[in-house]
Amino acid sequence: MTVTNACSTIMVGEVAATPAGPGEPYVRATRAVVLGRRVLLGAVCLAMLVLLALPWGGTGGNPLAAPGAARAGRLVAGDIYVVRPGDTLWSIAERLAPDSDPRPLVARMEDEVGSGDLQPGEELRLP
Repeated sequence: MTVTNACSTIMVGEVAATPAGPGEPYVRATRAVVLGRRVLLGAVCLAMLVLLALPWGGTGGNPLAAPGAARAGRLVAGDIYVVRPGDTLWSIAERLAPDSDPRPLVARMEDEVGSGDLQPGEELRLP
């Protein structure tokens, strides 16, 4: 790279560029600079895409369902169910009747429990 003064030609790599002045609309960048900018832009776009996709990529299934092993297995009406960490009335109702609307079951269990707050270890008679 050679620079003599502000009004003369500057040699940058293999491309001669003249400083922008009253008669010049722009200064040309070398291919290496343009390529570097494109690679940087691509890397930034890829990083943003990955960072935005992470919250959705790991959820899997129903994002409103309770996480963990408490979702495994099928429940039978009339059984006593021991509440596990992460259980909600909604998740228990979905397991009790997976092919129907869980709202009526949630309402009946809420009447029995007295509130929507469940404590791990609490016993609940399934409707």
